[in-house]
Amino acid sequence: MMDNKKNIISEEEKSPLELLKERMKNIQSGVPDSNTAEVTPGFTIMTDDAKDEDSDIFAKPINVPLPLDEKEDQNKTAKEPVIEENETIDVKNEDTSFSDRMRRFTTNEKGEDVSKQEKPLYTLQSVDEILGKTESNEIDDEIEPPFDYFEDKKETEETSLAEEVTEEKPDDYKGFISDIDVKNDEENEVADKPVNSNTATIRFTPVSINGGENTSMKVDRMTHQFDLGEEFTEKPAYDDTAITDIANNDFDTYIPKAEINDRKDEKTFLRDFAVKKRNNFLASVLGGIILFVMTVFLIPGIYTSLEDGSLGLSVASTVMLGIMAVINGDMVKSVVKTVHGEFTHDFCALLAAFSTILLSVFSIIKGENAFPIILVCTFILFIRAISKFYDVSNAYGNLKVISVPRPKKGVALINDDATTLAMARGSIEGKVMVASAKPTDRISDFMKYTTYKQENSAKISIVVAVSVSLAIVTGLLSGIMTGSVTRAFYISSTILCIGALPIAFLIDVLPLKSAATRLNRIGAMLTGYIGADKINEANAVVVRTEDIFPHGSVILKDMKVLSNCNVDDIILRAASLTEAVRSPLSNILKQIASTNAAYDVPPSDTVKYEKQLGISGWVNDELMFIGNRTILQAHGIDVPELKFDHQILKNGYFPVYIANNNMPCVVLIIKYKAEPAISKQLRTAAELGITILVDNTDPNITKDMICDSFDLYEDSVLIMNGAGVSAHNVATSPVSEYSAPAAYRGNSISLLQIMSSAAKVKKSNILLTVLYIISAVIGIVYFIYGAFLGSAPEQGLTVLIFELAATAISLAAFLFRKP
Repeated sequence: MMDNKKNIISEEEKSPLELLKERMKNIQSGVPDSNTAEVTPGFTIMTDDAKDEDSDIFAKPINVPLPLDEKEDQNKTAKEPVIEENETIDVKNEDTSFSDRMRRFTTNEKGEDVSKQEKPLYTLQSVDEILGKTESNEIDDEIEPPFDYFEDKKETEETSLAEEVTEEKPDDYKGFISDIDVKNDEENEVADKPVNSNTATIRFTPVSINGGENTSMKVDRMTHQFDLGEEFTEKPAYDDTAITDIANNDFDTYIPKAEINDRKDEKTFLRDFAVKKRNNFLASVLGGIILFVMTVFLIPGIYTSLEDGSLGLSVASTVMLGIMAVINGDMVKSVVKTVHGEFTHDFCALLAAFSTILLSVFSIIKGENAFPIILVCTFILFIRAISKFYDVSNAYGNLKVISVPRPKKGVALINDDATTLAMARGSIEGKVMVASAKPTDRISDFMKYTTYKQENSAKISIVVAVSVSLAIVTGLLSGIMTGSVTRAFYISSTILCIGALPIAFLIDVLPLKSAATRLNRIGAMLTGYIGADKINEANAVVVRTEDIFPHGSVILKDMKVLSNCNVDDIILRAASLTEAVRSPLSNILKQIASTNAAYDVPPSDTVKYEKQLGISGWVNDELMFIGNRTILQAHGIDVPELKFDHQILKNGYFPVYIANNNMPCVVLIIKYKAEPAISKQLRTAAELGITILVDNTDPNITKDMICDSFDLYEDSVLIMNGAGVSAHNVATSPVSEYSAPAAYRGNSISLLQIMSSAAKVKKSNILLTVLYIISAVIGIVYFIYGAFLGSAPEQGLTVLIFELAATAISLAAFLFRKP
């Protein structure tokens, strides 16, 4: 007894440094310390019975083995009771936490823990920071060269590191900073050495281990002075215009006759579009009636009278053609474009109508039959009237979508190199352009996108110009050779009608009409072919996990209580955290919380998402964690054994742990279901070569999980890291007004539909353009050949059949590829 007392007194007399040396010596030799924390024993999880085969983990107890020295005590205890649904499940820590192992170094002589503060710090520490694996450190390791280490030729090892000296040195400066433990002989040794004016020497005495001699360390390196004013410049502000900087000089300089500048203008333009839509609809109906009446003239008996030179029917057909020309009177505007060197279908149709009317007049005078060409020209003008109706209808429907006073998102095209590099992280070769959503109150430049026409003008203008030239030249030659004015106008009118095939007026408007019909139903819009062309250049798109797993796609299988806590309050707090980061888990948590009559989600603060770990944040001055077992372990919170997670995962479910105040509360066992409509949109985007950048806030959702759930290619999905998400948030920060080629009011799945529609609009436009060029070239060559060397095209019905066949083939091909 006296010996023990002496030992105790002797330990109290020891200095703290000696005690620390002894403890470190014991740690190295493996001798257990009296302050070592005890590890809690294992536990057994008993769950409710389950009827289906997928719920084996809920029907069987999960037995966790106890330590060997406790088996004898376990046999003496009574049989462990089964835990009911609302009973708590004891958990154990798989390994003693770092704080428990180091607690003996933070206690004073009285056994009080001096490291704890009275009030908690309202700051969140990242798991990466706890583990010492911050992303910035990894980047620095890659791009920064390692320090040069120099060894002195002495018995003790000394390491030198860079140390910059930028301040003026006093007169008594000796080139080193002495430590209080530096010996006089060492100090003199340093003083005798030559001192470099740009070198500093730092000496200190570390703690000696195992009773060895003090080990000194010297740090020195040549440094260079630098001017802060020259090295550091102010960071330039983010250039918002860079996200839509697409090379299109014609569009950039294009100024529409009228533009929508405010809410009042939106209402005015809506009324104007409504009136124009009604007028164009009536014009199309009138044109349809005229075309139907003229088609009746093809009845064999009536057509025979036309061939015999019936004056009444010839005059009637000429008058009806004149009415169709008046309905399409805005074709005259194309003359101005032609003067500036831009040939359009309207100009070709205008010349065809003028030439055909003259042909009908001369035919009436000479008693000849020109009805087939008159009918062809009438059919062309009818299709043009329909195209004008579609054009106004598209603009009216799109304006209705963005004029609604509700939050909307403009489609932003991000091509800033620094931003796209952070978002895509080198997953896309070449230039990267990312399509994303930019919240805004109003979409500007609507009329600029709507009225700008870009109908593959280079190729089509050539065909139109050649058609007009051939019509004039061939008509003159035919008139000179035959000496017949009627013949000259017949040749010219026929070539012009072939050059202005009906499908020519539907090349742009028909794909846009199909896209508008589809997008307007979901609260989205795409303005003009130029808008589709811009969006089609994007090779990446940003989506959120809450959009690909919307409400109803996250299913709760079971919930188990891990400790004695207020489950209702914990679920409400968890709903607040997940709602703050828009996690897919928020819907299921709010659904659980809504079962409580006093359903009121409290506010949250300082919410952070740890990549593939979980969410942490403060709710009502209490720190909460939601995620997998790793985030709880990193913060020193006890969790069930790993076997518990394995049994859940192998059945296709995911565990979600919720902890509050450093205590595990509940575990949710959930399952994710892929919606077929969303899967279709994601696969369509992947097939178009678009990389899907995911803004993830759910620890269970990974790249492999998304690819497996939605049947996507592995290289078509990338989950953005923290730097990418931050860069994306800066580029898409909300603005009051934004110029965008498209907009929508829904989630990012609507953005995917816009992108797929834009791609199909461009493909359909190219398809119709190619079919038009082929049809026009074949028709003109064949007719000119027959006009001079044969008699087949002399039969006017041949031209009509050709026009109808070319139109039918083009429409059939479009229906297979329509947006």
